[in-house]
Amino acid sequence: MPHIAEMLNDVKREVRETAADTARVLFECAQNKDLDPYLVDLISAMMDQEVIPKVVNQLSEIVFVQSVETPALAVVMPLILRGLKDRDERTKRRALVIADNMCKLVPDVTEIQPFLPTLIPLVEKSIQTISDPEVRSVASRCFATLQAADKADRRRFISKASARNLLLQHAATVWQTLATTGCGFATGEDPSSKTTTGLELIDLGVATPMAIQACRSFELAEWWQCIAPYLSPLILSVEDCDDLVPELLESCYDAAEGDDVEDLEEEGEDLCNCVFTLGYGALTLLNNTRLHLKRGKCYGLCGPNDCGKSTLLKAINNEQVEGFPPKSELVTAFVEHGVGETEPECEWTPLEYIFADETIKAMGVTMLGKIGRGTGLGFANQKHSCGHFPSFSPFLVKIGVWSLPQL
Repeated sequence: MPHIAEMLNDVKREVRETAADTARVLFECAQNKDLDPYLVDLISAMMDQEVIPKVVNQLSEIVFVQSVETPALAVVMPLILRGLKDRDERTKRRALVIADNMCKLVPDVTEIQPFLPTLIPLVEKSIQTISDPEVRSVASRCFATLQAADKADRRRFISKASARNLLLQHAATVWQTLATTGCGFATGEDPSSKTTTGLELIDLGVATPMAIQACRSFELAEWWQCIAPYLSPLILSVEDCDDLVPELLESCYDAAEGDDVEDLEEEGEDLCNCVFTLGYGALTLLNNTRLHLKRGKCYGLCGPNDCGKSTLLKAINNEQVEGFPPKSELVTAFVEHGVGETEPECEWTPLEYIFADETIKAMGVTMLGKIGRGTGLGFANQKHSCGHFPSFSPFLVKIGVWSLPQL
């Protein structure tokens, strides 16, 4: 991508046009839905210096729900680099904030390490040349973050011994198979201690999952395609591979992603059980956060102002949260009370306001059912003296929320 970015400013028009077409194809390969609406703007900013401040500002306001990995970074990094070279210190400040935040949005700091040799010198130069003390402090903070990422350990891997033991547990018949093929050891004896053939077989079985893990690919179909053909049917049966491959995948994923908080055992049908990231180009709200919802349960979001409550609900309603069921499977309605409503809206109770939503109407929920559900959450039927808010139970007074998502 850096080479294509340079050609976007070539003196020859034919080269610029071909580079723009190539960049568009490469950007689409990033497969990041959050960036897709801005791909044309990103390319135009790389071709026209005057557009950079506008697009950098757009980038700082993009809501990121997907994890930002190396392909997505390859899309935005040329713009960040050009923003750092811009004469306007406000544009430099936004680019510095975005660069700092990208280190927090990635699932692993090693995703951003390929870009650091180019990025760090520009940030260091900004510290030395920017006149505004506040922007210099932003540059210093960004520089510290990038240096920490540059010195971070490489990705975590499952140990070779653990992978080897896992393979041996599922290969109870491997020794007998090898013995009958003339490898020169008795049934039940570890071949890796006596023969080169046995050692190579074990090493292959261990190295393959570790190599796939290094690529951060955790799709079961891909693991099966890369591992099972080498083990079945000569070493393991297809049934044994059915047990081994998912277990290898789970063990490698746990090692790569670190310890995860175990979900409480709770009965009921899962609506979703996914890990997502939520943030703007200039602000991280949630990073690699698990969302686990059960059908029939009621959930509320509690948190201070500007922590991302409404942003998350809007992202769910817009089908941006990866792993959350689409509206074709699970109907979602985002009902928001804004500023400036006129009569009769400003005199409605929350239940009346929610019931007036077109999506709620289409679901066929009766008013009686909604009132029963609402009073169960602490909503009273009468209006508050100000005419805008209902009276609340003590719990709802504490959290300051009168509108909860209904699943």
